[in-house]
Order: sequence, then structure tokens, then C-alpha cells
Amino acid sequence: MNLELEPINIFDFDGTLTTETWPKFWVWVEKYGYDGKKRNDELEFALAQYRKVNTGTDLETFFGFFNSLLQKHNDTITLEELMNG
Repeated sequence: MNLELEPINIFDFDGTLTTETWPKFWVWVEKYGYDGKKRNDELEFALAQYRKVNTGTDLETFFGFFNSLLQKHNDTITLEELMNG
């Protein structure tokens, strides 16, 4: 039996595999005018506003915020943009 394994991608969005304290989501946030390369007041404020009306754990609301940016703009992330991140 010849099994060919498909390659997989591992994304470290929560910092488990890296030493970063703030995940780098610049692909999502730069697309909509934020600086996602480091913690900053503008991004923190936008996330806090999102959390006022959306419930969940810190991680769920963190990911939810970025997903909401895509939904709000009826947009998707291209493969090139994803690979940039």
C-alpha cells in the first residue's frame, strides 16, 4: 500500500510556538487600516469595542474580531496575503 501524505500548514496564531506576546495578524488588520505588527492603542481600542458586544473567551473574541473585519467588508484573505502573515 503506497500512502502519499498531504503536506499540512501549522499556524501559530496564539504564540504557543513563538516568543511573541501579541500574535501578528497584520494580514487582517493592515488590510483595514490597523497596524498589526505590535500592540497599539488603536487596535486595542477596536478589539475592546468588539468585546463590548461579543461574548466569549479572550481568544475567541480575538479571533472573532479579525473574522468580523472580513465579514464587515465582505472580503476574504488571499493565499498571498495569508502567506505574508
